[in-house]
Amino acid sequence: MYHIIFPETPGGDIVLKLRKTGSTVIAVVLLCMSIPFLLSGILCAIAGESMAGGMFFIGLGLFLLCGALLLLMNRQYPEQLIFDNARAQLRIIEQKGAESTIPYGEISNFHVGIARQENVYFTVEMEKKDGAVWTLAIFADRAKAEEVVSKLMHYVPLQSAPSGTPVSGSGTLDGINCFEKNGISVIEWKPRVSFSFQIVGYAAIFAFVLILFSITGWMRKFTIGYYVALFVGLALTLYTVFYLVYSIRRVYVIEIGRGVVRYYTRGLFGRGLSFDLPIDRIDAVLFNFSIQRAESVIYFLSEEQRKRLGAIMRGDVGNILDSISFMMHLPRIDARGFTVTEKLVLEGIIQRTMSEHGARANL
Repeated sequence: MYHIIFPETPGGDIVLKLRKTGSTVIAVVLLCMSIPFLLSGILCAIAGESMAGGMFFIGLGLFLLCGALLLLMNRQYPEQLIFDNARAQLRIIEQKGAESTIPYGEISNFHVGIARQENVYFTVEMEKKDGAVWTLAIFADRAKAEEVVSKLMHYVPLQSAPSGTPVSGSGTLDGINCFEKNGISVIEWKPRVSFSFQIVGYAAIFAFVLILFSITGWMRKFTIGYYVALFVGLALTLYTVFYLVYSIRRVYVIEIGRGVVRYYTRGLFGRGLSFDLPIDRIDAVLFNFSIQRAESVIYFLSEEQRKRLGAIMRGDVGNILDSISFMMHLPRIDARGFTVTEKLVLEGIIQRTMSEHGARANL
């Protein structure tokens, strides 16, 4: 996903540049595929020959079209990651121009990790001193991953960097409200997923439901298949409606004070408590970055949780079911829609506020 450019001479910048060609090509292919399916479905519906066939082709065409649009609208990965040796910091430059930095003093090391999917892959990872792991590249060949790690360790002078320098973002976050209430510091924000992105997402779900219901029209003679398709379609429809209603006027809230960190959401239909933690038990507030998956949460971890999460991120999974259960139950806040820079800024706001209320330094 990122093209790594090493300098020709020591002291130059190491640049990781986002490759958009692959996703753009896939989006164009999906777009071209969607058109004949949509036209076929519309013609079937107009001719009245097969309602199920018309629904299927319209649903499939719309689903492919939404997939293409979602790929083109994706802005979750930075445009560039630059190891700026002159400034001794990693610069994160977003696709829309915003920028944040991580000083070398906050970076612990580079190492090779293991990613187990259908096959085993080897990742190039940067580990921060707070325990966060950033996956920068992935290779099928371990030797190639080790070569990149070796070059990063050679060109990035982590040992000479001062420690304790704060991570920074460019300015504050629009839509983040910070205020005091009865001795409690409150941080609030609304969902940051754009309206257009939500519309396309809901359209994709609608298209998938159309496909399922069209299948039920063809499978009436096959009782089990008919009821399975009908059940899945109805369940997906009900879940989508429920989530849409639940999202109305939804606000995310963090309250810090009186020895406690509390996170919950509230909206038109009530408030849901997510976690309530003693502030002195929180050892780290962090988020991980990965080119393999969209990391959309910021964790609040005890020392034991931080160490185990770090081991899992490095590929030491152990019992897979236990690790999955462990990951699912970690205290976290929802940061969907935030760019990497915005997550760093929000992370910094939370850490500074917690420090003001007695949390340990350098969370």
